[in-house]
Amino acid sequence: MATPTADKLRTYFPSRYIAADGNAMTEYVVDSATLRNITDAALNEADDYWNGALGWFVGDTLTADLRGCFFHVKDFDAASDTLTLSKDLPAQPAAGDKFYMVIGGNRRSGCETFGLMVASNQPELQPYHCSSITGVTIKKVSGQLGEGDVTLKYDPAAGEIYLQKADEAYGVGIDVTSPLTDAIVFSADGQSYLQFDVVSTSLPAIEKTEVLTLAINQGVFTPDFEGYETSAVGGKVRYRLEILRNEDSADTMIDLIVYLKKTSGVATAITSETDLTPDESEVEIEDSTDWPTNSFWVYNKTRDDCRYIKYRSGKTLYTTDAGAGLRDFAAVNWVTGDEVEVMGDIDIALEVPDVSGVFSNPADESTAPGGLNFATHCGINNAIYYGDLDPGEIIGIWRRETVVENHRARNSIRTDMITVWS
Repeated sequence: MATPTADKLRTYFPSRYIAADGNAMTEYVVDSATLRNITDAALNEADDYWNGALGWFVGDTLTADLRGCFFHVKDFDAASDTLTLSKDLPAQPAAGDKFYMVIGGNRRSGCETFGLMVASNQPELQPYHCSSITGVTIKKVSGQLGEGDVTLKYDPAAGEIYLQKADEAYGVGIDVTSPLTDAIVFSADGQSYLQFDVVSTSLPAIEKTEVLTLAINQGVFTPDFEGYETSAVGGKVRYRLEILRNEDSADTMIDLIVYLKKTSGVATAITSETDLTPDESEVEIEDSTDWPTNSFWVYNKTRDDCRYIKYRSGKTLYTTDAGAGLRDFAAVNWVTGDEVEVMGDIDIALEVPDVSGVFSNPADESTAPGGLNFATHCGINNAIYYGDLDPGEIIGIWRRETVVENHRARNSIRTDMITVWS
């Protein structure tokens, strides 16, 4: 039995209206709009149905400044078929602009979640059309390539394209002497890849390289925390489902595990007695090397507790304590010498669908899917263990995002997830 390569694990958006596994998502078309409102008569669902939905404009939509632009729905008014967004769009949509939206659980859609994007003068999602290596269109970028520059090389003598990651050597080439669709080229590590189409007759006559600057798409899966979500109503908790599928037609992913990327910041200790029961508190740490400066979580390993940090000044952390514990922890006082570390932004939980491929489908983004055990699962030693993922099999990973009452709005929430198998 062979080990499926990294490109065989694909991740998909779910949607609550999908009738069968893998069905296409609905493409919506703007009838009229402002910077913060979108009306489409095809939005005929019940009032508030789309509250909390994540949406994006397609790469070839009419308004160039909206291509690849993501948005978060604050409210849906059924009477007027109007979405009210969490914040202004960068440009006013025109009638005819096209967009998608996703919310809920239910079933896997046919739309893959997005990887890294290729930065360019084209503010759009993939596909990205190479300028030096003509005839090559990049359709998906593996997250394992990371942010920064990678290099594609076309060698006409060999008839192959190669991928180079950072300072590594080029990986194994792929033959492009014939037209290809959804071809995969790996870097030297055999894990990081690009997926692309090639029109062989349009390839250049001489050797060419193309440097691609990769960046993380912000707000692709986890919307920003908006100010209204932190109002004095206790904050909120949001839930998002991502569906994983083994696309290999024959081989099983053995001993599959899932975990969150370890966050920056050295593990350290607190250096003073700290009563964290008042509304406003602060705590001193011994070493703040590589710690964030604002809007992050800290985990107390000694007390098995956590706090959300509004901001850090030097070695002083300032927090607003909800008083009743956050993220399933019981709030306790922290004591000099307690070990602390930066904590991930989210918690995750595994869900296996029923026999017809249906997952939980909460009524709204703030309703928890029932019966799941959420935890940070940060780092390979604290991973979710699933076992063997068979060809064509799907599982779901739910993300839980805790928005703390009365903290400032925040973007760039990190939800990087890593999956390993043998």
